Amino acid sequence: MKAQEDLAPFKGENNRNIVYVVSDGIETCGGDPIAAANSLKESGVAPIVHVIGFDLNEKDQKQLQEIAKAAGGTYTNVKNQDQLQNEFNKTVQDSFEWLEWEVREKFNLSNYYLNQREEISSIFWGWFSKNMHENFMINTAITQLRVKNSITSDQNAKLQKLRRDFYNQLNLEVKELEKVLVNITQEEYQDKKNQIEEIYKKNISN
Repeated sequence: MKAQEDLAPFKGENNRNIVYVVSDGIETCGGDPIAAANSLKESGVAPIVHVIGFDLNEKDQKQLQEIAKAAGGTYTNVKNQDQLQNEFNKTVQDSFEWLEWEVREKFNLSNYYLNQREEISSIFWGWFSKNMHENFMINTAITQLRVKNSITSDQNAKLQKLRRDFYNQLNLEVKELEKVLVNITQEEYQDKKNQIEEIYKKNISN
């Protein structure tokens, strides 16, 4: 199918390719249109295929319906030029409306995700700030005890080590928890993004 060659540079990951197949009768040139349609579907260009029959009888329509099915597309039969033009216009309009919907939903999702990331960062930055302040105050208290000879040098060293070990471990645990929450948020974002893309693909091919 020539469309497959023409669309080869435009892979489906980054493009929306619409293919119209308009026919006024069954295949008579010895080719295999169903195999060609299936090949197009599996080619990686993610085509949106619309097969249009022009005033066909039931037998001819059946083959075109099979072609549409093989390509993962739709079939419509029209009676005249006006109906054919209307079908083109409707398909393009529907495609643009769903494209606008997809872009809008992804934009809103991205904003929501960024807000979630900012909220997580704000919570943990506040947590780290409080821990740093608390650590500083305890360090100051231990130092004052040593200055006033309320504790020995060995006791000071032990207390300072306990303080450092405690806050180092606490910071590690807080960072790990932050990482877990960020990963959960990222997974939720990707799941919702995939859902948007699935809804778009389902409706754009119907």
